[in-house]
Amino acid sequence: MNLTTQVGPTTNSDNTNPQVRSGKAAEIIVSELHGKYAEQTYRGNVFWACMTAGVILPAPASTANNPFTLANPAGSGKNLNLISFDMIMTVIPGTPLTGLYGLYVNTNVIAAAVTGTAIVPLPGLIGSNFQPVAKPFSTSTLPAAPTLILPFANKITGEVATVVPIMGLPSFHIDFDGKMSIAPGSAITPQQTVADTTNATILCAMCWEELPI
Repeated sequence: MNLTTQVGPTTNSDNTNPQVRSGKAAEIIVSELHGKYAEQTYRGNVFWACMTAGVILPAPASTANNPFTLANPAGSGKNLNLISFDMIMTVIPGTPLTGLYGLYVNTNVIAAAVTGTAIVPLPGLIGSNFQPVAKPFSTSTLPAAPTLILPFANKITGEVATVVPIMGLPSFHIDFDGKMSIAPGSAITPQQTVADTTNATILCAMCWEELPI
């Protein structure tokens, strides 16, 4: 099929049928009308979960008392396509030891379900009654020690833990842009690789969209 296009800008009126625009290299010219996730939000597929209080990071590879976990229950019929993750420190670590903070995943889809204190999720379309299949938790218990998939921050022995930046305590943000989805029976949670003399207290938020399998 051949597609005839108009090279260069045009000025068009409502209720007309102009040709598709292209550039001099024959590339199709497109422009977003709304934000990337506006359609999915409108259709009730985008959700948020945010902790309401900080929780102390547990020792590395811990299965209990994890501050935040987003779990996709077995048999949910949906994949959780991750959109963004945010983490702030409400209490900084005492005497940091060299290591990293990262996102860890549970990949055994027939393992026991994640448990913990349920976080009430909110739909991206605020004020609607859309409900997710995903289960966000704080102080969660995982079925097994999870696997590191994405390191996003480091800490170094000798850092001055008592000095707070002028804009406040450290914060971290990740945009996934479609590169990671959580299948039914799987989960994702932040952890650390090395414990400090006093581990940081963190507060997390996650945004995701739910897609049929």
